Amino acid sequence: MTDMNDSEFRELIEQKISQLEDRLEDADIDYDVSGSILTVEFDNGTQIIVSPQISGHELWLAATSGGFHYAWNGEDWISTRDEGTFDQKLIECCSSQGESYLEI
Repeated sequence: MTDMNDSEFRELIEQKISQLEDRLEDADIDYDVSGSILTVEFDNGTQIIVSPQISGHELWLAATSGGFHYAWNGEDWISTRDEGTFDQKLIECCSSQGESYLEI
């Protein structure tokens, strides 16, 4: 979507992971961060994994409902399949998979 180098991409990812950590803490949802991979853990034993894909400059979300890829358009992380945003999908997945409300 936008041209950027790996350093710029990593900076965007760090900002996003930090934002997500703040929101998950506010929502009292368990999570773990290892490097730049964020794992959201629910009481029912399921997980959502958010991970960067440096080679394609994409942000990936893996949930029980499937895998989703997002590219930076200069303003937001937009799905590579439709016009949905990463935040919208994460909120949806937390609600349906973990019965947890997340506000981003």
